[in-house]
Amino acid sequence: MMVGTCMTALLPTYAMIGVAAPALLVVARLIQGFSAGGEFGSATALLVEQDPGRKGFYSSIQWASSGFACLYCVPACLSGQFGAGADQVSAWGWRIPFLLGTFIGPVAWYIRRKAEESPEFVVSHDRDVRPLR
Repeated sequence: MMVGTCMTALLPTYAMIGVAAPALLVVARLIQGFSAGGEFGSATALLVEQDPGRKGFYSSIQWASSGFACLYCVPACLSGQFGAGADQVSAWGWRIPFLLGTFIGPVAWYIRRKAEESPEFVVSHDRDVRPLR
């Protein structure tokens, strides 16, 4: 996800590279989309496996955090719009949220490296299960 976000932020304009700019933007958005699609299900599965008795609650954390992120972004975007002006936002200001989004990549990498497997996964992984046999 960070690669697609960084590509979007640093992408040259149409005036600089012509039709390659929108083509590269489509590639960046595809990278973001495939990353989000692959991440959403696995993150929800990890949350659901935390407590077998409260699966609904833990799976709702994924949706709720997405909503909170949207609520957080509105004031940030409005402050940029009113602080920089429409012309500056149109010229370069729209890139700032994408640049800020790339900084979460190392944090996510660190969390993934340090996170433990869910208890339900550990229990299921310890059994000697051979479903095809």
